[in-house]
Amino acid sequence: MRLDQSFRPIEDVIGVMQACDVIVVPYDASQEGASGSASICLAARRPVVASDSAVFSSIRHVTYPLSETDPKSIADAVTQLLCSPGLQEDYQRRAASYVADHAWPVVAREFLRAIAGARLNSHERLPQLEVAR
Repeated sequence: MRLDQSFRPIEDVIGVMQACDVIVVPYDASQEGASGSASICLAARRPVVASDSAVFSSIRHVTYPLSETDPKSIADAVTQLLCSPGLQEDYQRRAASYVADHAWPVVAREFLRAIAGARLNSHERLPQLEVAR
């Protein structure tokens, strides 16, 4: 384990996290809307252990559940993943799938489809937009 509190470009952080077997985000309860840090963790395409905080509600289906954030609960969750290669591979696949489904080109295409649908329902003519591939 290594603690580095200096600023690093996101690409560098993701590269370092790709060397991890498991990534843990043990947030306490929060009413924030989402967690950017968890998305960065998933971008490393490694299994992510996430607490039950509301900030993880949109990614709960791709993260390994952590009901409590005390050291024993964290250790138990990490141990379960590390001792079960099949489970670890499953959560690694979930992370990779989430990243592929939420990549900017995919999001942009969905956004353009929504605009096109709005244009069909609109009396105004909106300009045609395309996403670079």
